[in-house]
Amino acid sequence: MGRAIVQKHKNEIQEVVEKSIQKQSELDEAVQNLQEKSYIIFDLENKLENLQVVYEDVQRQLEESQKREAEFNGICDQIRSELIEEHKTKVATMEQEAAVKLKEKETEIELVTAQLNEMESIIQNLRQELIDAAEDKKLEEKKDHNELTSALAYLLQLELSNLPEFMKALSDVLAGVNNPQVPRMAAGLQLKNTLTSKNTAMKAGYQKRWLSLPEDVRNYVKKNVVSALGTETSRPSAAAQCVAYIAVAELLVTNVISSNSTEMLREATLEAIGYICQDIDPDILAAQSKKILTAIFHGMKKHEKNEHVKLAATTALLNSLEFTRANFEKENERNYIMQVVCKATQSPNTKIKVSALQCLVKIMSLYYRYMEAYMGPAFFAISLEAMKSDIDEIALQGIEFWSNVCDEEIDLVVEAKEAVEMGRTPERTSRYYALGALQYILPVLLHLLTKQVFLPLLTLSSLVLSSSSSH
Repeated sequence: MGRAIVQKHKNEIQEVVEKSIQKQSELDEAVQNLQEKSYIIFDLENKLENLQVVYEDVQRQLEESQKREAEFNGICDQIRSELIEEHKTKVATMEQEAAVKLKEKETEIELVTAQLNEMESIIQNLRQELIDAAEDKKLEEKKDHNELTSALAYLLQLELSNLPEFMKALSDVLAGVNNPQVPRMAAGLQLKNTLTSKNTAMKAGYQKRWLSLPEDVRNYVKKNVVSALGTETSRPSAAAQCVAYIAVAELLVTNVISSNSTEMLREATLEAIGYICQDIDPDILAAQSKKILTAIFHGMKKHEKNEHVKLAATTALLNSLEFTRANFEKENERNYIMQVVCKATQSPNTKIKVSALQCLVKIMSLYYRYMEAYMGPAFFAISLEAMKSDIDEIALQGIEFWSNVCDEEIDLVVEAKEAVEMGRTPERTSRYYALGALQYILPVLLHLLTKQVFLPLLTLSSLVLSSSSSH
């Protein structure tokens, strides 16, 4: 019995001890949680203190900013007052000066009025003299008109009755170096008019008529007009215009490259080549492109000192670009052409420089696909320099260059979109030159607009359209 009680008390004590241990464990855990929360509270208090410091710093900066703003407003008010006073002073001075000038003008007007009254009397006398002279001139002009009509009728009769002899006679007058310049020029123009016409149908008929003439007649006329090259003092050369319609390109190359040729002969020959390239079908001239370019480049080289010859050569090149496609397809020939043209754009002669820039514009339109190698190293700098020129003709060509680039690239973007819609690969693609250069070109264009320089509206819109189309 006693042992059972003792055992019971032991069990109760054991249970109390276990509960005490459990309570102690819970108490320790609570203490640990409390410590962790204390750390968190401490950290938050530190952050709050930092935020308080930042807030005070921001508040201080705000106060300083408000102070500076107040000082700035005070300075602005002071400057505004000074400007108003200065403006009032200037206006008063200008009003005084205007009053003085007005008085001077009134005095001048009185003096001029007196002079006008005197001149009116003189004019009345002169008017009567002019009326009398006009009557005499009408009679003289009527007489000259009748003589001119008779002469034209006579020339037409000669042309219709015996064309071969008529053309030979005209070429004789043109080739006669001892003949006066006016009859030579008139004979040359009349001969040219028997070879070509502005009317397409008549032009074809005249060419056919020329080819139907006996060979000896054609050779006779050719010999005379070629011999007349370089002997005329008037410009443009009538002989050069005649050669443009009757001669083949190979007859002219020797005149340019020969060391015995005079400057006037070289100029007139290159001028003739220019006429040929301008008016004859490019497909016909393509076979002679190498010979023609040989003559042209010879006239554009550095050793040629005569500016008229260089200008004639550069103009001839401009007219020849359409039939030189085969030359541009060959890299070595293309490189040489571009080297010559780019060098010509640096000429100190304005006319040569403008003509060379026109070549660049046309080359960019005709042979866009081959121009990537030259855009960065040459074209960009040349065109930008031209746009910044104080000479309007040069600046306009720089603008025209980029206008053409934009037009070409807009067309290429449209073609590419159409090709995609049709499920095929586009034959040509845009290189987006305008988009790449826009950041440099646009400020120059805007500057030119502020200077009121002649600038086609299409140029600016083309740049915007080209850059927007590329996206």
